[in-house]
Amino acid sequence: MIQTKKSISIRQILLPFVSIVIIGYFTYHIFQGDRGIIAYLRLQQTVASHERERAEQQVLREQLERRVYLLRPDSLDVDLLEERARAVLNFAHPDEIVIHDGSVGVHKPKASASQGSKKK
Repeated sequence: MIQTKKSISIRQILLPFVSIVIIGYFTYHIFQGDRGIIAYLRLQQTVASHERERAEQQVLREQLERRVYLLRPDSLDVDLLEERARAVLNFAHPDEIVIHDGSVGVHKPKASASQGSKKK
């Protein structure tokens, strides 16, 4: 009986080990890297959130543009003009009952940064 010994060389161990390390490195970065799948999904969520916010702002803008259009001299809406004058000037007819909720006609002074930091 002849026995043959196979000796394991460094090349036989090193090549698979380096290959596994390289595959592991790229696999990790496919998922966790700056441009990986998880970062892409987060970016998609951010884009969707900003698109919803943009749509809301667009609706608000259209509403404001309609109100501004109704206050122009060529397309003046008398009811809207009266409503704005009453709100801004705090006027009412003598026979009306006015209930203030504190939000209309109240001007709160803005505190400047220099007032808060002055020492007496």
